[in-house]
Amino acid sequence: MTRRFRRSDALQAVFDFVDVSKAEAQGDDAVVMGSYSLATNHPRRVFEESSAAQQTFEQAGLTGRQEAFFLEIN
Repeated sequence: MTRRFRRSDALQAVFDFVDVSKAEAQGDDAVVMGSYSLATNHPRRVFEESSAAQQTFEQAGLTGRQEAFFLEIN
C-alpha cells in the first residue's frame, strides 16, 4: 500500500490508514485493529499505536523524503 503524509501529520494517520485499508481486505489479509505495530527497516524502529501514535512524523524522527513501514503482527 502506498500513501503520502505530511511531516506535520500524526503517526495515528498511518494507523488509521492501515485499519481502513485492511478492514476492506478479505481472508488472510485481514488485520485486527490494534493487533499490529509499524516498523522501519533501517534504522530499525518500532511504533505502537498506544505509545507513538500522537507524535508527528517529524517528532518521531521520520523526516526523510521517503519512509517505508512494515506491518508486524503482535
